[in-house]
Amino acid sequence: MEYSEVTEQTLHARVLNRPKSLEEIALERLQNEMLWKAINVLPKVQRRRLILYYFENFTYEQIAKIEGCSARAVKYSVDSAKANLKNFIEKN
Repeated sequence: MEYSEVTEQTLHARVLNRPKSLEEIALERLQNEMLWKAINVLPKVQRRRLILYYFENFTYEQIAKIEGCSARAVKYSVDSAKANLKNFIEKN
């Protein structure tokens, strides 16, 4: 038999870390699939910069240095990619 002290802190932790329901897991997977479908139809430069920025946690300045362009150009690409993703998802 396991014994654990029930305190306000442990109850709070349990509430915040509750297991996901099957429906939540399925919805997350569908959303991820839709997101990656949308990312894959982006223009090559937008896709690369978006992935570096959001998934690899590079800054605009770091991406600009890698690609030999301005941080402003990278930001514009990422913003355009986000708008394209939004449009793709709204249509589908």
